[in-house]
Amino acid sequence: MLGVKVQQKGKEFELTLQLKKSASKPEQDSQLRKTIAVLTSGGDSQGMNATVRAVVRVGMSLGCRVYFIKEGFRGMVDGGDNIVEAHWASVSAIMHSGGTMIGSARCLEFKERRWRLQAARNLIQNGITSLVVIGGDGSLTGANTFKTEWPSMLEELVRSGAVEECVSAVTTNTPDYVRALPTMSEHYRLCPSTPDYIRTLPNMSKHFRLYPSTPDYIRTLPIMSKHSRLYPSTPDYIRPLSTMSEHSRICPNTPEYVEISQEEADKNSSLQVVGLVASIDNDFHGTDVTIGCDSALHRITEAADSITSTASSHQRTFVMEVMGRHCGYLAIKSAMATEADFVFIPEDPPDKDWPEKLCDKLTQERRAGKRLNIIIVCEGAADSDGNPITSDQIKTVVVNTLGHDTRVAVLGHVQRGGRPSAFDRVLGSRVGAEAVTVVTKAAATDESMVICLTGNETIHRPLMDCTVRFTVGLLHVGRPSCGMNAAVWAAVRKFSYHGYKVIGIRYGIEGFVKGDRVGMCRQLQEMSWSSVSGWVTKGGANLGISSTVACSSHDEIIALRLRENKIQALLFIGGFEVGSTFFRWLCLKVVCWGKKELLAKSPRSQLCLKVVCWGKKGLLAKSPRSQLCLKVVCWGKKGLLAKSPRSQLCLKVVCWGKKELLATSTNQFCETCLIFEGRLSTRKRENDNSYLSALHLEEGRSKHSEFRIPLVVIPATISNRVPGTELTIGADTCVNDITEMCDRLRLAAQGTRNRVFITEITGGHCGYLTTIAGIASGADDSYIFEEKFTIKDLVQHVQEMKTKMSEAGVSRGLLLRNENCNANYTTKFIHQLFSEEGKDQFSTRTSILGYSQQGVTPSPFDRAMAIKMTIAAVDWMTEQLGRHLQPDGAIAANTPDTAVMMGILHRNYKFTPLRDLIVDTDFE
Repeated sequence: MLGVKVQQKGKEFELTLQLKKSASKPEQDSQLRKTIAVLTSGGDSQGMNATVRAVVRVGMSLGCRVYFIKEGFRGMVDGGDNIVEAHWASVSAIMHSGGTMIGSARCLEFKERRWRLQAARNLIQNGITSLVVIGGDGSLTGANTFKTEWPSMLEELVRSGAVEECVSAVTTNTPDYVRALPTMSEHYRLCPSTPDYIRTLPNMSKHFRLYPSTPDYIRTLPIMSKHSRLYPSTPDYIRPLSTMSEHSRICPNTPEYVEISQEEADKNSSLQVVGLVASIDNDFHGTDVTIGCDSALHRITEAADSITSTASSHQRTFVMEVMGRHCGYLAIKSAMATEADFVFIPEDPPDKDWPEKLCDKLTQERRAGKRLNIIIVCEGAADSDGNPITSDQIKTVVVNTLGHDTRVAVLGHVQRGGRPSAFDRVLGSRVGAEAVTVVTKAAATDESMVICLTGNETIHRPLMDCTVRFTVGLLHVGRPSCGMNAAVWAAVRKFSYHGYKVIGIRYGIEGFVKGDRVGMCRQLQEMSWSSVSGWVTKGGANLGISSTVACSSHDEIIALRLRENKIQALLFIGGFEVGSTFFRWLCLKVVCWGKKELLAKSPRSQLCLKVVCWGKKGLLAKSPRSQLCLKVVCWGKKGLLAKSPRSQLCLKVVCWGKKELLATSTNQFCETCLIFEGRLSTRKRENDNSYLSALHLEEGRSKHSEFRIPLVVIPATISNRVPGTELTIGADTCVNDITEMCDRLRLAAQGTRNRVFITEITGGHCGYLTTIAGIASGADDSYIFEEKFTIKDLVQHVQEMKTKMSEAGVSRGLLLRNENCNANYTTKFIHQLFSEEGKDQFSTRTSILGYSQQGVTPSPFDRAMAIKMTIAAVDWMTEQLGRHLQPDGAIAANTPDTAVMMGILHRNYKFTPLRDLIVDTDFE
């Protein structure tokens, strides 16, 4: 590793960079004698040369052989002179130069496996076992793919060695200039459909094309230019065939008949890859600063400083456009460094009224005596509606509104050029030396790493964690609650920060089902950083919400949507309420077979069931007391043994459990296990069932591989009734709104004498809102589902209210009733009772708050809780995606702990598997 030695010479200090040798890893250790290749790929940036220099010299100091791969991945594919060994003097006097001395190029061919195979063959030919890649996000992603496929590519190259090489033979009608080239067959191989003889040279020209490195001059064989696919800059004349054969290669659809021996494969069985991030945009996740961004800031500030003098002389306004298609780092940092008056960046899109705000700001500056204005705009800037904001558009606004003399300065590639700053030179040297250290110490099974700068410390992180880009789906299921938009805002921003693709599923499960039907707007839309601007302060659910719960009839279409959009994780934001249907797991143990009826007794409830129907798809058992229905999910090892309704097969049940049904038949022919899935029908009402939708998808993983992805439910419902959490998003806003409306009712009663208000509160069968709002508003009584009451209690409350009015001098009363506290003692009934019994003391009024309790603006508590819970959920999903990522890029999350409810329990965030919540959930 690099160290700094400081020596004092008189009044001056001398700083020397020294290479510290590791005591545990001697310099001559055979394990350190590796062959390292370094390449630069993608867009160039200042500081690359310093990085290359550090890799070469530190590698040689540790006894390694170091190779240059010129022209990035294209040079790796082409091989030949593009892969050359580096020497100490090769990197002398290059630190002060911008760009990269070994060249850089974007190679689209490297995205195809057949060209990666050719690149692997070239590395093996040179004995290269370690690769240091200097580039941006795309380059490091390609390097990670190359590392992942290395073992399979070795196997393929070994297998191809058994293929007999096609050697062309000369026939009697072969031209003389073909006969004179005995080595021609060594330079190319024919397509599989080509016979073993070559009839004429014009036919042969159909089977190969030129390398990109072919010189721009070729001569003597005009007929070849008609058939072969030449490099774009190649003219129609070509040079002698003897040199042509050195550059020819096969058509893209022709297999490469290259081979390596098993000995070579064993010697190069592993490939170590280390990435170094070089990008002027500083847009790579995992590092604070990338190589080149500091030098780019120097170019921008130098340009702004130069513009300032001329702008001040003529009282001009300058609009400077800087690079950053998706990242505003350069724009925001340069705006801070140059005292710019306004800045536009992609991460903070302005509202539609940005022209007015811009002009107001410029007018304010001019009134304060400022003679010039600087506006910096990032090339990827857009407003809150996604409309691009260009430098010319800004100029038009300033000129037409304020009449300023305005100029536009587009810096362009000037930001990439010039000498690197001292910071980039030192940074490149530090990360280059660290990369070699990581390579030399890496084991064969170690994953690819990337060297990052955090604070002032260089660290290495798994490359996959920084480059793999997942696709995540967001949806609401249930009812709107304040804070849902804040949760979506946090999810989109956090996922975008990680570089993930976010798909917003409008209207929940209905959006999955409808998809992109003709005549309808897209239900699955990609969401970006700017698409959720301003959502935190808004109530409701901007993404759209539906009460539809996922069921078996939706499975196929949901699986299709997940597959089409390549969604690898789902984030549900919603709650849980008992709706028209819900699931119950019953556990029974069968001890004997009967013939006439099924008698099932629960030790808990003494429930007796009688079979009245036995269909082809399941067992339907109805209880005259609870109308409970059972359906057979699994029967035995081979399937359902008793399908016929005529068999009159009956079971006797003596045990009732909680998690599963274990049924052992005493029949001598088989031992049978049953699992029953119960479905209970109640009165029709709207659902609020994100929990049940996620649970259904988790249960369907055995049938649909698309459901084997991380599933997270963030509880968001005003009723605060969700298993696995003590608080839900939206409950605080609802309590505040109920309390405020109760206060208004009290104010409305000030002009009257002795009045009682009976207010109906929402909440389903949960009395949380009624209880908390009753405490906050000082209500006289509260009626909730959890605490049963009778007519005697109501009459007693009437008497107590009359006493307060007559003796205690109270003139107003407030009663809160949960909407489902009692099916018979309705709000109307209680109103009539109080009106009749207390008519000589007070008057009675009712108030049903209804949907107004969902709120308009979320409370600060709900906003903060939604953001914190969502960030925790995103971090959990990121961990799960990395843990269950397969080599082919698929996600295989098939364990119960990958489908969870995110909740707050005992002051901590906890992720509870959905299956574990079934036992403790009150479905009734």
